[in-house]
Amino acid sequence: MTELTETTETTGKKETKATASLEDIKAAGEILELSATAGMLILESGGETGRVEDTIIRICSSAGFTGTMVSATPTAIYMTLIGFDPPIRLSLVQRTSARVINLTVLERTNRISRNFISGEITLEEARKSLAELRAPKPKKKTDLPVKILLTAFSVAMFTLVYGGKPMDAVVSAVCGAVTVLIQSLFGKTARAFITQFVICLLGGAAIGALSAASLSLPGVSGIYMIAVGAMVPLLPGLALTSAIRDTIMGDLVSGVARFAEVTMSALSLAGGMGASLYFYINFTGQQIGAGGTAALDMPIWSLMLFGVLAVAPYSVMMQAPKKAIPAAALLGGAVYTVYAVLAAAGSPYLGYFLSTLLAASASEVLARVLKMPTSVFLFPGIIILVPGMGLYETMLHVVLGNSTMALQLGSTVLICAGLMALSMAVTGVIARSIHFAGNNRSERK
Repeated sequence: MTELTETTETTGKKETKATASLEDIKAAGEILELSATAGMLILESGGETGRVEDTIIRICSSAGFTGTMVSATPTAIYMTLIGFDPPIRLSLVQRTSARVINLTVLERTNRISRNFISGEITLEEARKSLAELRAPKPKKKTDLPVKILLTAFSVAMFTLVYGGKPMDAVVSAVCGAVTVLIQSLFGKTARAFITQFVICLLGGAAIGALSAASLSLPGVSGIYMIAVGAMVPLLPGLALTSAIRDTIMGDLVSGVARFAEVTMSALSLAGGMGASLYFYINFTGQQIGAGGTAALDMPIWSLMLFGVLAVAPYSVMMQAPKKAIPAAALLGGAVYTVYAVLAAAGSPYLGYFLSTLLAASASEVLARVLKMPTSVFLFPGIIILVPGMGLYETMLHVVLGNSTMALQLGSTVLICAGLMALSMAVTGVIARSIHFAGNNRSERK
């Protein structure tokens, strides 16, 4: 094909400079489309924006476009593909409102991108593999019943690990099953943010109503343990983790946006539950006891066992890769055991910091050993630390009109989240320092 040319005149001499041919532009467009598809799959599957940007830049660089610029937010990707020889500049804006946690898609997208960058697969093979991931999967009749059973079992184990009694775990399992039904009924809203807000609001209301209704059952110790276990699938723990990691990596716009999402989800969850308990108190005239404390004096083997049994089905619900589930479950059990031991010794804040440090460090190691993104292990491993108890107690004191205590407990929740952020920041800095040092040694060799 004939190349396009550009003629310039300098110092009286005519100079002909080659520009991009139509074939070059078409090839650049294919790379642009491939990298944007990979980035969008990561974004829609729950990955942090830093990973989206890094993946796009690496794909474009491997194809010779070393000047590519990209900016990702939780809802959009803005990128300009830049080539210098021949000179090419193509831009793309891709927006999405979809947001479904799918760690298998996240891992497979990461693997396809790595294989393309290393030259193990061609552009056409990579494009075909990513298209298969984006294609909607046909739903099976057993999907909903399986999800209900997994959620019910998981929240029952969370209730037990937090110190609930067997009957509390049974009621919590019922609450978990109801929240899954709510998700299936209201999870088809066009915009992901509205969907999450509605599900948290209705889910919180259902948990509050069912917990209050179960108080007359024999063996139920109170609303507190039922609620803190049943709330776990609705807590914005993954959004909180992504917000922290985006902020650590300098993606302040994404970090602030995700923190806003966390705040609204938490408020809608607490608001729904608070409304149920408010009506229960006013219509029945009965008072609800104050929140309790987690059973931190349980034997270590019990903490570890219940933690593993709680995180394993939760990992399946997040559609984690099968070979990652055992490691993620063991990590979740170990993380809560470390926290519980330190909290029982009178150092809950130190427990939050060190247990999160364990989760983040182990996730980095597992990611390198099993060749998977750190999020595959960090998301399930850290969910057991999300301060659902503090959120419940804060909401309860708001309902009871104890504003001073509500502010105090709300501040405690923020401190715990801050310690988790600090711990992940420390791990992130160390991991990147080791990575850069390794790259520098390789380049010198």
